[in-house]
Amino acid sequence: MLTIKKIAGLVEDDVGAKRWHHVMAVRNAAMELARLYKVPPVKAELAALLHDAARFLSDAELVRYARKHRLKVPLLDKVIRHSPVLLHGYVAADIARRKFGITAHDVLSAIEQHTLARAGMSTLSKIIYIADSVSADRRYAGVDALRSLSRHNLDEALLAAMASKITHVLAKRGWLHPETIKAWNTLAGYQQYEIKI
Repeated sequence: MLTIKKIAGLVEDDVGAKRWHHVMAVRNAAMELARLYKVPPVKAELAALLHDAARFLSDAELVRYARKHRLKVPLLDKVIRHSPVLLHGYVAADIARRKFGITAHDVLSAIEQHTLARAGMSTLSKIIYIADSVSADRRYAGVDALRSLSRHNLDEALLAAMASKITHVLAKRGWLHPETIKAWNTLAGYQQYEIKI
């Protein structure tokens, strides 16, 4: 595996200055949360540095990559049809593995899950999801309260971050991925029932 310094340099070259500013802000937030919630900071740093490693790709390039490498994306065809940008977490995780030699399953999962979330997320995955929402470059109503909450209750912060993203998607009349809905219902404590019609 490459050193963190080498990984950071390569990611910076790939994503460009504006995205790199965001990546570093997520890194700083993730490392702070990792210390608070007793997660190895090096894992949080790696996942944060690589979480947007595919964000410089266009929607068409994300789709081509996902198909070429046969990525296991839940409801891939619907993601491609409704919101291809959601592929970037899955593509970034694959790039982290192929290009940067990352083999730690928890790091790869955290990268993969930082957009859709997932029921049963690890502490590291929760940290990366939240850090992406509360990083210092984020400016939206409620972000300061969410930053504060993230330092006191990780699960409540995750729920609040998810609520913010879901509300944003609904306000745009966008498509909500069922994986996100399942994650929300699980974290919020709702029993999962299979509905048969």
